[in-house]
Amino acid sequence: MEGQSVNPSPSPPRWQALVGALALTELVSWGILYYAFGALVPAMQAELGWSQGFLGGAFSLALFVSALLAVPVGRWLDRHGPRGLMTLGSCAGALLVAAWAEVEHPLAFYLLFVLLGFPMASVLYEAAFGALVGFLGSGRRTDRALLVLTIVAGFASTVFVPVTQALERELGWRGALWVLAAGLAVVTVPVHWGVLPKGRAGLEPGGPGARLEPGAPGRQEPGGGPGRLYLCAAAFALATVAGTSLGVYQVAILVEQGHGAAVIAAAAMVFGLGQASGRLLFTWLRPRYALTTWSGLLFAPGMFGLVAVAADVGAGASLAGIFLFAMASGGQTLGRAAWTLELFPVASFARVNGVLGLWSLLGRAGAPLALGAAHDLVGSHRAGLVALALFSLLGGALAWRAAAGRVR
Repeated sequence: MEGQSVNPSPSPPRWQALVGALALTELVSWGILYYAFGALVPAMQAELGWSQGFLGGAFSLALFVSALLAVPVGRWLDRHGPRGLMTLGSCAGALLVAAWAEVEHPLAFYLLFVLLGFPMASVLYEAAFGALVGFLGSGRRTDRALLVLTIVAGFASTVFVPVTQALERELGWRGALWVLAAGLAVVTVPVHWGVLPKGRAGLEPGGPGARLEPGAPGRQEPGGGPGRLYLCAAAFALATVAGTSLGVYQVAILVEQGHGAAVIAAAAMVFGLGQASGRLLFTWLRPRYALTTWSGLLFAPGMFGLVAVAADVGAGASLAGIFLFAMASGGQTLGRAAWTLELFPVASFARVNGVLGLWSLLGRAGAPLALGAAHDLVGSHRAGLVALALFSLLGGALAWRAAAGRVR
């Protein structure tokens, strides 16, 4: 019941320890399981003689497997809690990264990345969000926890890309992977096992954890029906397609526009600042506006930013467009959790978030291939950027429709 003060979650020191632990493990897991791959592609290509397309195909395959596992992972988290699954995912990730260091045959390489889809699904954002919400329920404290988690994890590329490159220069790419595998095991396995809750954190369907804490921006409904769920999934999948495509091809787009190394470096910094700004602003302003208003505030800046980049009228306009887009993308990371918390029962968060994660991860896996194919077809990234801007517009419309009323 809205306005009733119910706080079923544990004492503050315990939830702060959980948030800190997950922020650390997400930083390390994203850095090693996701961002290290791109940093090692040139070295792997030089030694193994495989094309970038072949190497990238293996990584896309891991993302597809991760997407297919998103719903089963969400169901497990709803029923059993995060400790066992996330610890097992950390162990599997460390072992598979070590096996990656010894790979020689193309088929073994692809099989390895099929298996890597499991730790990606069980330790990255979808699982971490499910663990936090299962422990804290809904409310401003959850908003702050998700903000801390995503801000810290957002530095994964900033930390681990240069670290991986430095390790590769000193030890070769195989030696670098052995060190990263050890780091993943030493940091994430004991933290996941020692800090995460063993089972569910007292949130049962219809129980007190399904109610809003004071300060939450809307009323929990008993459910939204499959129509509302699919609208949410499609909205944030379109946002993921746009975000992944620009993230992968940002350097290529700026080079195509004739910008030099200074602008490219500035764009990387601007993108990171934009994402952090979007997350901070969304957490601060979220209670002031309904989800229908946020449908415009979260998606429209991304559309205008992509149009600004596509226009190619100068470095300043491109950097401003990248900042606008990154700000929207950063807010959307938390926005997906907000739509899930407000439109569906809290006790089903992990399962619903798994469905949304499935669609978003499929979009993430296919986005680089789609934008690359569009570039090859027309000889420029401009058409693809305009298409992504339309995707952002459509995503906002679908998010508004999901929030505006009950859809069956």
